[in-house]
This record gives sequence, C-alpha cells and structure tokens, in this order.
Amino acid sequence: MIDPRLGLLAEQGIDTERALDALARPSITIRLEPRPSTSDLLAAVGLYAQCVRLFPNTKLDADGEMPNNPWRATSVSDAIDLQPHVPSRSHPQPDPITISIGAAAGKADLYIGGDDWTAHLSTAPITRRAATHGGLGLHAATALATSEIYKNVLNHLGLTSNPLTNDFVWNLIDYKLRPAPTTPTQPPQHQRLLLIGAGSLGSSAAAALSFTPTPATTEVVDSDHFDPHRNSYRYPAATIHTDGLKSKWVAQLLNMSPAINAAPCADRIEDWTRCQPKPGFNGTTVITVDRVDARRHASDIWPRASIAAGVHGLATELLRSHIYDHHLACPYCLHIDVTDPADQVDLYTRTTGIGPDRIQQLLSGDHLTTEDLEQANIPNSSHLEGRRLEDLIRAAYAEATIPASDQNASQLQISAPHVS
Repeated sequence: MIDPRLGLLAEQGIDTERALDALARPSITIRLEPRPSTSDLLAAVGLYAQCVRLFPNTKLDADGEMPNNPWRATSVSDAIDLQPHVPSRSHPQPDPITISIGAAAGKADLYIGGDDWTAHLSTAPITRRAATHGGLGLHAATALATSEIYKNVLNHLGLTSNPLTNDFVWNLIDYKLRPAPTTPTQPPQHQRLLLIGAGSLGSSAAAALSFTPTPATTEVVDSDHFDPHRNSYRYPAATIHTDGLKSKWVAQLLNMSPAINAAPCADRIEDWTRCQPKPGFNGTTVITVDRVDARRHASDIWPRASIAAGVHGLATELLRSHIYDHHLACPYCLHIDVTDPADQVDLYTRTTGIGPDRIQQLLSGDHLTTEDLEQANIPNSSHLEGRRLEDLIRAAYAEATIPASDQNASQLQISAPHVS
C-alpha cells in the first residue's frame, strides 16, 4: 500500500522511513470535559478528523451522542470509525501530546478554546467561552492546533518553524490578535450562496457553515468527481464512504443543517453562467477553485459579493469583493497571467511528455485518457484516468520539502492534507 500522505520526487531510491517515523512520533490524545457543549463536541471530532489523517497515533478520549454533523455520525465512536485512517505505525520514542478542549478537561500540553468568532490556543488552561452560532472561532482553533503538531514534526525533520510558546488569541471579525469585538445581536439573515468549487477548501467551508443556524439557499457548482485515493486525506469533512460527484456530496453535507437548502450542479462554471436566465447573481459566491482559469470563469458570474480563497496549493489567499465597492479588487485580477500561452503549453509538454496539441485540449477542459497516461513520464499516475491535467502535474498537493539527511540522500516531499 502506498502511504497517501507521501509524495515523492520523481527519482529512485528515496528513503521514506524518516518522514513516516516523524509522523508516527506524536501520540495524540484529545480530551473533553465530562459534559461537553455541542460546540466542544463537534470541535473535538473536527480536530480528530484533521489529526488522524496525518498522525496514525491519534486518539479521541470521549464518546456520546452526536448532534447534526457533516460526517452523518450518530455517536462519537461512529464518527471515529468513519474517518479515513492512515496505515498504523508505532514509534520507538513516542512524543505524548494531550490536547484539551474545555477548561475542565484535565491537564494537557495544549488547550483549545474560543467561541463563535474567537480562536484561542494556549499552553495553559483556557476559560470557557459560550458559543451560540456554531463556534466557528473554536473550529479555527482546532486547525491551528493541528498545525502546531505538524510544525513539531517538521522540526524533527530539520525544517525551521515558529512554534507556539504560550498564548495565541485571534478573531474572525477584524482578524486582529485579540478577542472578537462585541457586535449587536441580530437573528441570522437568510443568505443566497453559490459555492464554486467543492474541494478541500470548499467542502471545509460547507462543513463549517453546516454547524451554524444561518438560513441559506445554496447551490454547489463543481464538475469534478471525488477521488478516494487522494481526496480522503485532504478533506476533513470526508468519510470512508465519500464518493461520486463532489457537488452532490457537498450539497448533502450542507443539507445536514435544517436551516440550509442546498442543491448540486455538476456543470463547469462557464456552463452554469451560460444557462442563467439573466446576467448577475443576487447573492454571495464562495470561490475555492484551484485553477486560475476557473477563477476567471467564476468572476464572470458578477455576484453581489464574493469570497475567494486559495489558488494553486500553498499560494493561498483570501479575498472579499463587492460589486459596488471599487476599492476591493475582483477575485481574478491578482491572477492575470501576462505570459505567452505557448510557453505554458511547452512547459506542460516537457513536464508530461504529452504532445502540445493534446495539452491544449486538456487545458481547455478535456479529461485524461489511458493514452495520455501512457505517454506521460510521471510515475504512479495510472489511477488518474478521467482526471484533469493539473492532477497529473501535481504529484502531491500542498507539499513541503524535507532536507536530505546527508549529501548522498535524496530530498523528500511530504503532503499536508489539512490544507483547509
């Protein structure tokens, strides 16, 4: 079995043991208070879903009935069983790490707290905050906690990072390092949303939205199919049963919230726009596509407002734009490519071994065929039949290069599946 966490450089004789041992080193235990709130319980399962995709020795020390959740789990133990597990592996020198959610969960190495809009991470116990709108700040804190453990792993592999030393507070309102400012309490307003892209970012955004009581009418646009061999370990909202069209899966995920009415659309973005009765979209688009040309097609929708996040793996940015505010750039402007298109075709031809005419067809939307993959000089690509050209070129998504242990050793690349 090829470990789904690893992407190797296209050369022979790479020793992966060092990376796999480093990922097996953290022995993670996630703890909750004896009577956790609904937000704390969902955050704990969300944290487990992120960690277990990277670190084989992860344990969630809790059980009980689950509220509505994107994994469709009836209990905590059911949610644990539904997560894709990486191959088990022990370590001769394990590094025990206890993560506590809630002030009364016991002694821990890392404490997670927060509320609807504030994320709090600390090496000391955190005073509990009430969450009434889905605890989005608390969920943000779980992603930060997963990153802290991953930075620890990278340190063991020789990369430099900046670990948490004491207390970190950040909020989702003004993005400053402080608790969220007090805002007037108002009932949630109905939203009309269009989700463009149902990948790692899009599905994670949908999962977070499903935690909230925000009423919304939503359509999910994505023509791609879920790839269990690769996507399962990058999409925290996915389970061992996730398959088929991404748009259909994410729409079902959103419909777990009784306040949301979501429908899938398996068309390409430009086809969706072309089929609308009139130009424009009187709502908000959430654009999480990973291709610049797809970002351009999404900009053609002309929504009232848009939130765009993530293009090309680690080149991630978050942008909000409004049709009436000329000071806020459109979600495509930052990605305009002024290079000669022939240069791109030539580069992909040299990278893959596929002829330039066929590369042009693939760039225009065609999917990879068996003949394409036979021509490609990229190893271990046979499972990509029916996928996109970008999937062939990208050996692994969101990778970090691990320094070689000595001058004679090859470099290694390791994937970070918790991109979201």
